[in-house]
Amino acid sequence: MNSDAPQKHAIFFVSTGRCATQWFADSLATHYQDLAVVRHEPFQQQYEPRRYFRAYHKKQRPALPGDIEKHLNSIRATVENSHYIEVGWPCYGVLPLFLSRLQGRVKLIHLYRHPVRVAASLATHRVYNRGEWSDSVAIDPSDFGVTQGQLKGAEWSSMSEFEKCLFWWTEINSFALQLKKDFPSVPWLSLKYEDVFDANGKSTLSTLLSFLSLPEREGFLSSTSETKDRFSSKTHATLDLRAIEKYPQALDVMSSLGYKDHD
Repeated sequence: MNSDAPQKHAIFFVSTGRCATQWFADSLATHYQDLAVVRHEPFQQQYEPRRYFRAYHKKQRPALPGDIEKHLNSIRATVENSHYIEVGWPCYGVLPLFLSRLQGRVKLIHLYRHPVRVAASLATHRVYNRGEWSDSVAIDPSDFGVTQGQLKGAEWSSMSEFEKCLFWWTEINSFALQLKKDFPSVPWLSLKYEDVFDANGKSTLSTLLSFLSLPEREGFLSSTSETKDRFSSKTHATLDLRAIEKYPQALDVMSSLGYKDHD
């Protein structure tokens, strides 16, 4: 590699899901395939976020499985010549381990969206009622490192799917905010979903492209009107969207991310 060429990076999105990650992945891949390798959730539940959630705080860190090790080696080879951009949410648990293995070559993007919108969307997918999939990805109050452990037991059992998804939103965004503090040397971008898809979205996307070290291209900047959701779903259940008022930690994280209204 040319020693004078700008250094390439592996860029990972830290997200709860249901934040237009498919749009980011598809649009970046479409308009920047010559400059970056873009992947959307390459391992999905195989990333086992419950197992690795805050594992870097454990005395004995779990080893990464062979396929994830191969993935890391592939990323390391990719960034010798091109940016690697991984969009999606299941990778969040392993990111601290990735940072230690890809030192100096990682950037992180915290992509977040209003908690009520995310929890309602997750609830339509019944993320806590999908058998083996839920067992590996759907964190709950009994897991290591959660900030809302007081909800385990009978209270958790009585919570609605929507309320459990608020727990999901709170834990992952709390984790992202802590990750920023724990790894201050890692380049970080906070990206608000609503800022991308409002009337001034081009300005936000320009900031994103600058962070990614990618040139501005009008096709990408103008593509926010394109809906891309391969996992769209609807529910016939009634959701109590005001239930967030019962969860002070959700409200605290919501406020820290700049959201003032509950709905």
